[in-house]
Amino acid sequence: MALLQETAPETVISCLRGNFGRQLEAHRIAAAYLAERGGRMLYLSTANVFDGEVDRPHDESDPPCAGSDYGRFKIACERLLTEILGARAVILRPPEIWGRNAPRLQALKEADLTGGAVQVYDNVRINYTTDHQVAEWADYILRRNLEGIFHVGTRDECTHGAFRRRLAEAMGLERIRWEAERSVGCQTVRTNRKEIPEELHTTVDDVLTWLTAGV
Repeated sequence: MALLQETAPETVISCLRGNFGRQLEAHRIAAAYLAERGGRMLYLSTANVFDGEVDRPHDESDPPCAGSDYGRFKIACERLLTEILGARAVILRPPEIWGRNAPRLQALKEADLTGGAVQVYDNVRINYTTDHQVAEWADYILRRNLEGIFHVGTRDECTHGAFRRRLAEAMGLERIRWEAERSVGCQTVRTNRKEIPEELHTTVDDVLTWLTAGV
């Protein structure tokens, strides 16, 4: 609360990590503060709100159905913020997020250096996003006062294993030992929001090209 009073924000973008209970309380305090002042919050949720129903892709109209503790926690945050802020709570649900300095990318590089193993799931279909795309969508949504839920990710899919192998090949990482598991499922989130312009949408190829630029 002290930080909120000191900075007096009109908009808060939340991508907190840590203890679930403490996060919920922090969001409760922040949402109450913003509600009193007519402010907004953009909350980074996750595709895992659907990890209890992995037989198909999900769009924004689908009700959340989580099977994991993480997914259920994210649903609880979404509901808390919506109850307090109403339409002034904007929910962004990304799938797997990648960045040029992302821990999962650094893990691939480390495995290549050491000849280490990387676990992959060859039959799990996923779509992807980047930290850059998430930032672009957040900026666009907030500047235009858009409301509701947005699924930000590539239009197409690539399996968990195939994406990592393609990325490693493009980066010249040849010493990774791939340990494949045969899990089957779909962790893809699609958008039916028409407000986002075409230039802010991406494909798996776009993500791979962006991640390997300058390599």
